Amino acid sequence: MTTNTTAPVTSISIEFRSVGIKLDIFPKIKSDNFVNMKIRQKISSKGPDVTTGGTTTASFNSREVNTEVVLKDNQILVMGGLMRTDTSKIVEGVAGLMDIPYIRKLFSRENATSSKTELMIFITPHIISTSGDPEIATQEMKKRLSNLKNKNSQS
Repeated sequence: MTTNTTAPVTSISIEFRSVGIKLDIFPKIKSDNFVNMKIRQKISSKGPDVTTGGTTTASFNSREVNTEVVLKDNQILVMGGLMRTDTSKIVEGVAGLMDIPYIRKLFSRENATSSKTELMIFITPHIISTSGDPEIATQEMKKRLSNLKNKNSQS
């Protein structure tokens, strides 16, 4: 009689996934100060874990929008529509008693929350044609950011 006493082999694999907001803009300057832009925006986030056959794996949510627009120099483009609704449910209660069927409602409480978010993107192309244009564009951007900062501090 032979006994096999070797330990079972455990294998773990780790995979890196990039999540967050990705914005790609591919501009081309056309005649008469028009700018043709191909825009790709992608939002990804970690979803709930999925268990299949005793193995738990992470899931990921992804939303992507591709568009192409033609704008005049200094014209503002407003993009929206990438919306997301997140819901979560938390169950609190007396340990042990909240796990018993039929009486769990007496010893536990559920709290459900829901939040909605929408990504809005504002794009303004600036055609730089003289050596002084980059400085003017930088000052304009600093002015706009300062105005936004002041509005947020007043709210």
